[in-house]
Amino acid sequence: MQRFLSRKIRNFLVMAKVNSISEAAKILHITPSPLGKSLYQLECELGFTLFDRYKNRLTLNENGKAFLYSLQPVIRNISSLENNLTHHERCNIVTLGIDKKHPPLISDMLISSISDKQVVIKGVDLDIEGFDAILNMDYDAVISTHPCDMMLLPDDIKSYKLPSINLGILAARNRIESFNEILHKCQFIASTNMGGDEQALNHYTLRLLKKFNLPLNLVYLPLDMLQISKLISCNNNYVTLIPESHHSTLNSNKYKVITPKTHPLAIDEYIYYNQNSVPSGTIINHILSSRYG
Repeated sequence: MQRFLSRKIRNFLVMAKVNSISEAAKILHITPSPLGKSLYQLECELGFTLFDRYKNRLTLNENGKAFLYSLQPVIRNISSLENNLTHHERCNIVTLGIDKKHPPLISDMLISSISDKQVVIKGVDLDIEGFDAILNMDYDAVISTHPCDMMLLPDDIKSYKLPSINLGILAARNRIESFNEILHKCQFIASTNMGGDEQALNHYTLRLLKKFNLPLNLVYLPLDMLQISKLISCNNNYVTLIPESHHSTLNSNKYKVITPKTHPLAIDEYIYYNQNSVPSGTIINHILSSRYG
């Protein structure tokens, strides 16, 4: 009811609920002084007091109770109007949750590729929130690299596997070694720019190193992809793992992407969505069109 009720009325409703200016101020995230002034101004406009004042609390008087009762049908009508407006707005704007353990570079690319669409993107921790956020329609869909057994999904939750993203190693252009030589000689930069659990965020870098039976030669740095790229161009002892498609956005005179010949590596992504959410199809189409045309 933020849009159609005046601030004074909203303040009154909270004070009537908790019977305290100081407690209402905490709920409204303001100091008690302007809240008390708001109540005084409302009472002046109405021409009568709404509360009996005591030292540490308020109590609705007869006028206050009658005024609160008269507001109830107004509140119900406004609530219904706002729900209808929200539903209309949600038909045009879709909400995509990105699992917080999603590899950060892939998340960054996804966000930039659909930033011009009517898509609101939020981080979500599937380990904590589970699928409740999708069932409750907080998100139209959630994208994650973690597959889930369909038998374990709630009835209304469906999944869609996106086409795999092929990976390569970003290295300085002047490196001439083979893929295997680079793996043995270089240190991998693993970004911690998005926070969270480092091992989970860099799951695929770790997986690559393990696949080739190499030591976990990772350097964790709080850098985004642009900063990492600059570091690699200045120090060719560093490399990082990126999607092959990302190479087109980099200066080919400075960088190259090296891919394994016999052990291709890819990221699998899954979209989980509420089958009752019409916009989920829109999200899938946005992602597919932004990545594959």
